[in-house]
Amino acid sequence: MKSFVFFFFGWILSSLGFAQITMTSGLTADQAVQYLLGPTVAYSNATFTGSGLQLGQLDGLAGSANFGIGSGIVLCTDDVVSLTPSGVPGAVTPNISVEPDLLEVAQSVPPMINQNFTITNVNNVAILEFDFVATGNNLSFNYIFGSDEYLTYVNTQYNDVFAFFLSGPGITGPYASPAAFPGGAINIAAVPNSNPPLPITISSVNNVLNAQYYIDNQTQVDISSNGYTAVLEAQSPIQCGQTYHIKLAIADCGDQSLQSFVCLEAGSFNVGTNLIQPIAVTTPGQSPIPGFPANAILEGESCYDGIFVLSPPPCALEPDTIQIVYSGSATLGSDYTTGGITEIILYPNQPDTLFLSAFVDNVPEGDDSLTFANVTSGYETITLSFIFEDLINGDMDTASATLLLVDYSPITIGDVDDAVLCAGSPVVLDEVQASIENGVPAYTYRWEGPAGNQISTNAILTLSDTATVQEGAYWVTVTDFCGNKDSSEFNITVPDQPDIDSVRFVQAVANTLLCSGSNLQLIVVPSNSNNDYNWFFVENEMYVPFGTENDTLTLSAFDQTFWVVETEPGCNYRDTANYDVTPDICEITIPNLITPNAEGSVDSTDIKLSNNSFYVDNLTNASGISAFPNSTLTIYNRWGIPVYESADYKNDWTAKDLAEGTYYYVFKWNKTPNPEYFQGYIQVVREK
Repeated sequence: MKSFVFFFFGWILSSLGFAQITMTSGLTADQAVQYLLGPTVAYSNATFTGSGLQLGQLDGLAGSANFGIGSGIVLCTDDVVSLTPSGVPGAVTPNISVEPDLLEVAQSVPPMINQNFTITNVNNVAILEFDFVATGNNLSFNYIFGSDEYLTYVNTQYNDVFAFFLSGPGITGPYASPAAFPGGAINIAAVPNSNPPLPITISSVNNVLNAQYYIDNQTQVDISSNGYTAVLEAQSPIQCGQTYHIKLAIADCGDQSLQSFVCLEAGSFNVGTNLIQPIAVTTPGQSPIPGFPANAILEGESCYDGIFVLSPPPCALEPDTIQIVYSGSATLGSDYTTGGITEIILYPNQPDTLFLSAFVDNVPEGDDSLTFANVTSGYETITLSFIFEDLINGDMDTASATLLLVDYSPITIGDVDDAVLCAGSPVVLDEVQASIENGVPAYTYRWEGPAGNQISTNAILTLSDTATVQEGAYWVTVTDFCGNKDSSEFNITVPDQPDIDSVRFVQAVANTLLCSGSNLQLIVVPSNSNNDYNWFFVENEMYVPFGTENDTLTLSAFDQTFWVVETEPGCNYRDTANYDVTPDICEITIPNLITPNAEGSVDSTDIKLSNNSFYVDNLTNASGISAFPNSTLTIYNRWGIPVYESADYKNDWTAKDLAEGTYYYVFKWNKTPNPEYFQGYIQVVREK
C-alpha cells in the first residue's frame, strides 16, 4: 500500500502557482456529453457510471503555458476538485472495482514495454458513454491524461489505466460492446504512431519512454497533478450516417490512492468534416506567427493569405453546385478578393479550396483589435457561407465559417547606440529586439560589419575580440514574417592601447645650452590628439600636477624628473613615460688671486675652498672630471713668456716653482657649440 504522505505534499504544493482553473463536479451525463460534443453532433443514450464527484467540467486554463486544454470534461479516479489548488476532495463511494476491459488494457502494457510488473485489479472506475451519429468519415477528439502516480510509481503495479472503447459499423474488436453493436470494441487511446497501438499509462508515457509526449509538473503549476501528457488526438475511421457507441473509462490500478484523470477538450469531438474550414496559409489550427489566431490572415497579398476548404454535405453521393455568400465587416473587392468566384461544384468525398488575398489599404480595419506577440492590430471579419440539404435528416441547413482580416503596419526598429569595444569588456547590443514595432513575427536579424559582411543572425550581437573586430560603421537589419525590413546604422570604436615610445626634449633656441630658467618643451612621441595627457613630478613622495592636458609640456628648466600619463578616454587605457630635465652649466667664475702653500702643492681635500689653485668654478665636478673637456689655459709672466699651458685644463695649476707676483692668463671655455675666451691678471701670493 502506498503512503498518503505523497498526496498531501503534492496538495500543499498545488497552492504555489495556478492559472484561473475552475472545476465543476456533479454534472449529469447529458451535460458532460453536450459540453464535449457541441451543438451540431447528434447523440443519445448518455450514461455515467461512478461517483458524481468523478465527473466534472474544467475551465480557466486557456492561458496555461503547458496544459494545452483550456476547457473540457474530466473523468477522475478521485474527486475532480482534487485537481484545483483549494479544492477539498470528497470520498469517492462506492468503489467500483469491476471493469474487465480496463483491466485487460492495463495488463497488456507491461509486456509491450518490456516490463514484468503485474496488475491484478482496478478500482474507482469512472465511465462516460453514449451513442452518436457520424456525419463524416472520421472521428477525432483531443485529450490529456495525467496522474499523481508520476514519476514515483512508473513501471509498478500502480499503473493507473484509461481507455476509449469505440464500437459500431465496420468495427471488430476484442473488448465488450453493447448488444446493438455486436462487433466488439477497439481502444482508440494509444501512443501516437505506435504499432501495435500502445495504451497510454504512466509507464508508457513518461520522462524516459515516449518522453516527447510527457510534461513534468512536480511543482504543481496550473493544475494539481505531478505530470501529464501533451495534447493527444484520438481518432478512428467511421461510416457517414451510421450510429456508433463510445465508452470513455478510467480506473486506479492496485489501490485507491493518488488520483489519475483524463481531460477531453470541449467541442473537439468531431464526427465528420466541417463543411467550411477557415485556414490561414496551409496549416489548420496552427500559425507560424507567435500568438496569431489560427483563423486570421494579414493584409498584403502573398504575405499571410488564407483559404476556405469547402466539403460536400454529409454523406453526399452526387455532385452539388453551391452558391457562396460573402459577409462580415470586411468588403469583398476593396479589402480582399477571391478571384470573382461565387459558386463551386462539390463532388462526393472531394473537398475544394477557395483562395483569398487581402489588400494593404493603410486604413484601420474596424473598431476591434487583437494582440499577438508585441503587436496590437485592428481587424475585420470575412465570413463565407452556403445553404445545403442535410441528407441524414432531410433538412436544409447553412454552413459558415469566418476568417479575421488583420491590419498590417510596416516594421520599424529603434536606433542602435554607438559603442566602444574595450579589452575584457564585450559590447552586448541587446536593445534591438525590444525596439521593434509593428510588422509581424517571427523576426529575423542580419548584422553586418564595416565591409558589408554578415557577422551574425542572432537577436543580440556580442563583440568581444579587440584583435579581430573592425572599427567603423555597422548595420542591423530586422526582417519580419512578411519580408519587410528596417535597418539601423551604428558605429563601433576599437581604441588602441597608448604606447609612448619616448618623451622628446625641444629647446626654445636650438643648439644652445639649457640654462636654468630657460624655456623648453617636452613632447610625447608618438602622440594621439584623441587621448588625454597628465604631467606631474614627485616631490616629498607626493605627486605634483604640472602643466596642461595635452601631449606637449612647456616649462622653464629646473632640475627635475617629469612624468606623463597618457589616457585613452573610451576604455581608460593608460601608458606612462618620464624625462629627466638637467639644466646645463651656463656660467663660470675665474679667480684673480690664488694662495698656494709654500711648496706650491694642491690641497687635494678641497682645492676650491683652499684657493690654492687656479680654480674655474663649474669647470669640473667634485671628482675632478671636466664638464667641458678640451678647455685650455695659458699663463704668462710679466715679460709675456708662457710659464704654464694645458690643452685640457682641470683646475690643477698651483703656480708651482713660480715666484709670487702678477701673471697674465688666457682661458678658452670649450662649451658647445661656441667656445668663449677669457683673459686677465692673476695674483699669486704665497702663504707664510
